[in-house]
Amino acid sequence: MARRFRLLALTVLALYACALAVLFMNQRSLLYPASDRRTTASEAGLVGFQDLVLTTPDGERLVAWWKPPQPGKALILYWSYEAEREDYQEDGAGATLKGLGSVFVHFFTRTRWDRMFHQIR
Repeated sequence: MARRFRLLALTVLALYACALAVLFMNQRSLLYPASDRRTTASEAGLVGFQDLVLTTPDGERLVAWWKPPQPGKALILYWSYEAEREDYQEDGAGATLKGLGSVFVHFFTRTRWDRMFHQIR
């Protein structure tokens, strides 16, 4: 009886470990499912926004929503920082701390000062 219980417990533990391994290996696709569908600003319930497609110098197309600032209201300023592609592909708390440390150390050398206080087109 105790042997069967141990076997059952080990089987359940092994299945649980396999399920955790599958979730760990697929966490990016589970958290950020890929979709070809593009939601417009009006479908998202945003009033007064325009749908834009921005093309970067390397040909990448970025979808954006834009609304002109209202007089007397706050305006969000965009800060452009040059980071390596690998910096965005790492996951976990260690990668986050490494990224924040990089911003702290390289703030003046990697900030794209030529883009500051310019309208993004």
